[in-house]
Amino acid sequence: YFSGVIYCSNFFVGKTKINGYDVSYKSVKYADGIIQADADSYTLTADFRDGSTKLYPEDIGARIQLKTSIESIKKEQNPFIWFMYFFEDSNYSVDYKCVYDDDSLSEYIKGLTYLDRNNMIEPKDAYVRLEDGEVKLYEDTDGTVLDYDMVVEAFKDSLDKFETKVDIDEKGCYEKAAITSDSEYIQSTMKKANDFLELKAEYDFNGYGLGQWLCVQKR
Repeated sequence: YFSGVIYCSNFFVGKTKINGYDVSYKSVKYADGIIQADADSYTLTADFRDGSTKLYPEDIGARIQLKTSIESIKKEQNPFIWFMYFFEDSNYSVDYKCVYDDDSLSEYIKGLTYLDRNNMIEPKDAYVRLEDGEVKLYEDTDGTVLDYDMVVEAFKDSLDKFETKVDIDEKGCYEKAAITSDSEYIQSTMKKANDFLELKAEYDFNGYGLGQWLCVQKR
């Protein structure tokens, strides 16, 4: 009994796991090394509309720290009842946090090809045209123009929450078309265009028909 007390005063008791890693009868130093190695393997994948990139802590000089010390977990265990730990698992969870410099993160984001204005595609507005006696709707299209400040905030939010993935599109970082196909303006325009067709009349404007003249585009 006393040998067990002495041993478990310096090492974790049996059936102990931290973040899924078995550290039974291991030292605090050993357990700390395993958990820190797991923390240091952290990466953040950012998905853009036209690709993705993976941020490693070293890319921005970040440090990954444990929110709870391994030593404090060891102190929760009572070595005098070491034999009681045989009957149930001792599972512990340690959260991590990413400590980074804002300027380094900003510089990293500025260097991404997705933030290069020359690589961005402007979104296109929806519009309506009368062609060949029919009303045609040309839907708006997504571009790849990004709001830099919003991208930075999206990265920060994910790093602060220690998330492993961030969807830049879902975060609303892309510039949207000013006129969308489901907008009231477009729906009203389509109605007016269809009303014209219902007249079933064509007027001559210097030899051009109504269908050739009427083109409703951006306001």
